[in-house]
Amino acid sequence: MQIANEMAAEGARRVVVVTDEPWKYPAGTKWPAGLKIYHRDDLQEVQKELAGVPGCTVLIYDQTCAAEKRRRRKRTSSRILTSASSLTSSSARAAAIAA
Repeated sequence: MQIANEMAAEGARRVVVVTDEPWKYPAGTKWPAGLKIYHRDDLQEVQKELAGVPGCTVLIYDQTCAAEKRRRRKRTSSRILTSASSLTSSSARAAAIAA
């Protein structure tokens, strides 16, 4: 939000945000007048649209950094592995008790 407001204050004719998660921006956020938020799937159309606007335009691409994505994947996969090993241990105990 701060970058978008600064770019508008500097005189950008049009400012847009492109993101994988457009829903993460709450309603009522104080964006510059005319700012639109698009999903990443619309990137090419947005670029074509901005190319037709005279003057300086700004496209802000909001994306989680790769290192953070790796941390999240690692955290999720370690939880899955822990859950799977707990289930396997429980199954083995139940089989030993039943025998």
